[in-house]
Amino acid sequence: MVNSMSLDEKIGQLFIVRSFSNENEIQKAEVINTIVNYGVGGVCLFKGTVPSLIQRLDTYQLVSKWPLMMSMDAEWGLGMRMTDIHKFPKQFCLGALTENSLIYHMAYEMGRQMKTLGIHMNFAPVADINNNLLNPVINERSFGSNRIRVSAKSFAYMQGLQDAGVMACLKHFPGHGDTEVDSHKDLPVLPFSKTRLDSIELFPFSVLSHLKPAAMMVGHLHIPQLDSLQNMSATLSPNITQNILRNEMSFDGLVITDALEMEGVTKHFSDGEIALRAFKAGNDMLLLSRNISEAITALKNAIVTGEISITTLDEKVKRILKAKIKSGLFLNRIPNRPADLLKTFNKNIEVINESIYRKAICLGKDPEKLVPIRKIPPKLLTIKLGNGPADGFINRLKDYASIVNYTLEDTAQWNDSLLNDIENAELIVIHVHGLNFNAQKGYGLNLWALQKLNPHIRSKKCIVVLFGCPYVSMYFPGNCSVVLAHEENEMSLDITAQMLFGTDAFIGVSPISVSTVLQEGKGIFRPSLMRLGYSIPEVQGMNSDSLQYIDTIAYELIAQKAAPGCQIVVARNNKVIYEKAFGYLDYDSTVLVKSTSLYDLASLTKVVCTAPILFQLEDNNAIKSSSKFSEFFDSFKNSNKEQLNFKDFMLHQGRMLSWIPYYKSTLPTNDSSFIYNPLYYDSLPSKIFNIPICKNLYLRNDYIDTILQTIIDSRVLDERKCNYSDLGFYFIPKLVHKLTGKTFERYYQKEIAEKLELRNSIFNPLSKGIDLHQIAPTEIDQYWRKQRIQGYVHDMGAAMMGGVAGHAGLFSNALDVVKTMQLYLNRGQYAGIELLKASDIGIKISRDREFLRRAQFFDMPSITADSIRPYVSAYSSRRSYGHQGFTGTCAWVDPDAQINYVFLSNRTFPNAEINKLHKERYRTRIQDIIYNAILPDQKLQIQSTEKRSQIIN
Repeated sequence: MVNSMSLDEKIGQLFIVRSFSNENEIQKAEVINTIVNYGVGGVCLFKGTVPSLIQRLDTYQLVSKWPLMMSMDAEWGLGMRMTDIHKFPKQFCLGALTENSLIYHMAYEMGRQMKTLGIHMNFAPVADINNNLLNPVINERSFGSNRIRVSAKSFAYMQGLQDAGVMACLKHFPGHGDTEVDSHKDLPVLPFSKTRLDSIELFPFSVLSHLKPAAMMVGHLHIPQLDSLQNMSATLSPNITQNILRNEMSFDGLVITDALEMEGVTKHFSDGEIALRAFKAGNDMLLLSRNISEAITALKNAIVTGEISITTLDEKVKRILKAKIKSGLFLNRIPNRPADLLKTFNKNIEVINESIYRKAICLGKDPEKLVPIRKIPPKLLTIKLGNGPADGFINRLKDYASIVNYTLEDTAQWNDSLLNDIENAELIVIHVHGLNFNAQKGYGLNLWALQKLNPHIRSKKCIVVLFGCPYVSMYFPGNCSVVLAHEENEMSLDITAQMLFGTDAFIGVSPISVSTVLQEGKGIFRPSLMRLGYSIPEVQGMNSDSLQYIDTIAYELIAQKAAPGCQIVVARNNKVIYEKAFGYLDYDSTVLVKSTSLYDLASLTKVVCTAPILFQLEDNNAIKSSSKFSEFFDSFKNSNKEQLNFKDFMLHQGRMLSWIPYYKSTLPTNDSSFIYNPLYYDSLPSKIFNIPICKNLYLRNDYIDTILQTIIDSRVLDERKCNYSDLGFYFIPKLVHKLTGKTFERYYQKEIAEKLELRNSIFNPLSKGIDLHQIAPTEIDQYWRKQRIQGYVHDMGAAMMGGVAGHAGLFSNALDVVKTMQLYLNRGQYAGIELLKASDIGIKISRDREFLRRAQFFDMPSITADSIRPYVSAYSSRRSYGHQGFTGTCAWVDPDAQINYVFLSNRTFPNAEINKLHKERYRTRIQDIIYNAILPDQKLQIQSTEKRSQIIN
């Protein structure tokens, strides 16, 4: 192939020219003319968009006689140059990872995207060692200051690219890390001996040269100990490029110059002389020559005069052509590209980035053990320094704590209010934005603000979060904890806020050492507190497009008037992956359902309130599952329920009636002119009538005893079977008070809600000051209360118990219910606290051997072949469990799939008798969508109902 080329064609193959993907038609024509007239070997693509890039790539390939090697300087992926593609993390962030496999996967996806577009080489990774904090150009482009870690991470990056079919080009040989001059602007000098260079700068290149990188880029660096000629850069030095790289290191890949338009060389030599010297130094390809005509003329003249040999030229061209052949260029210049590649690229980048950030964010220093935040203060004081975006960070913090936030950028913002809040703060989070690696400009840090702030925080509990340059950590007082977030973007802001509260373990390390604050390769490991986090569905093995079909079901059920609105939350692996609110609070309202809107949970109260309370009491040996009610209530003795124990009660197998309509006994007689029976009710509260039933209606306070006695006196079923019953739950508030000295509501708030950090779970919300328009109504009651029920419990029996009962009464939002259900999936752990004994939780929530559809408190999927399972998805595992409530609620978790699903609605409004929600199986259909969204490589091997039945039989 080389023999068939003319001299001009051979020389042309040595050059890589520049093209902007967003250039105008005149500039594009100039590139085309250069390709056609000089037969260049490649094009380096710069700024633009993916559609414009594709158009350029295809056009250039079509006009070129020989296939063009398309390249990019894309250290953090296509997004470094393309405005419509997300960026991968920079190498400094990758340097914080302890798992280099993540770097490999990132680079593989990066290479796959480039290959798909038609890019054949990436001028990456940077294998320079970042060992000079004054370096103006390498800094965050390096993996760090440790030669071994830099080498290992460079290899992972290189291998990922090349396994995807894209050539990696390691740079900047022989090492650009320990300089204080930018080679774009002048020629840096490395005044080091060969011994020192071998031990540090050259080390990664020496190691990696034997691991088959496709190419290496030589940097514009003057090293007097290796080439004493004045202003001689490594790119132009035969001793450095040919003798050391080619001969000593035995590197046989492509050698490419750094851009020959950079002032590191152009300040000292003409374009023709630069090209000639670069060729003679041992470079195969000359990148971005400023004057290609002059450069080609210089090389051609040198061949004609014999200054350089045609044999040497042929060797270089052969290497270039072999690289092109290996890239498949001679088989297919223009690849077939999928239509939706932009969406796919960005989604894949998001997934990889999230995985990286969660493992790279580093706890560098924590003298007072403040991170992660265990006990959340009533008010968390946050202070923003710098001009970067902070909304993503602050908004996510608000999901976990009440925030008081200040921005400190100028003197006007330093005021008495801030000083007072600093003085009274239990904990301060200082988040620093807009940082850079420019030492001469203080790394972007507002030193004035620090001078004001530091004296006031020296004695405070303070966490400093750095969204960027870690060098600024040395400017904060020694008592401060330091979290390195590495990068400042929407995702890193979000994940860092989550991790402050312990959603993930801290396992990242510092890529560099900073004074006495940070130590290279070290980070403080802290385990996850198992608080609920937020994630992209794909990171948790779910397809986000598939999950969007939930929206379709939600809109359908609202259109069909199955409910006026709803909240839906889905979590997997302790991460929320879907959280949306739909519709309105009622059919005539303009009040939209929000994520904070409160719904009457109905019998979900059993599983999110009563169950954890009784499990705790059992853990504390206050009760046993075998304990009988008659051991705690004398009224049960000598009754037909004397032998009723807690296990039978919790499994709904205690032979009790399903329910008793107590309210009917209090209705006015047919000939009465009263709306309410005055024997039992009054419109005003008093000592006798003090149980609020609804607006302007109070039940006599002694009627609770009547209800409880009615239950004790009620008949029992002849047959011992699973019969869903609320009756035993009426006694739980009295039991809790008897055993703990606290009211049921108080115990729940202190021991469950507060420890689970539930911010929207309460009984009798109107009495707690909750606005009526924040609460979904449940019914227009025509049969008893004769009014719209909103803010009062819908369940008649619970209402007559004062709105607080073991079977109903709790109001909440979907996210709070998800947190409670996550407690079970976490085996009793949440927020770093063991609320329930892990050793017992699996026993308590397991399928009963006798009544196979039940666990304590919970429903489970039927395992009989004749069941159509209307209440749970057919795809759920046999170990899944949950509950559906009368008002249109559902909470269901699956330990095998680690799925946590909550649906809240007010389907009972305005008429509880109409139950389209159940008839059309909307809750279950949503659950089907969730299971179908599990990505193929994570699908559970769930047996069919028939197969399960065969196994059981």
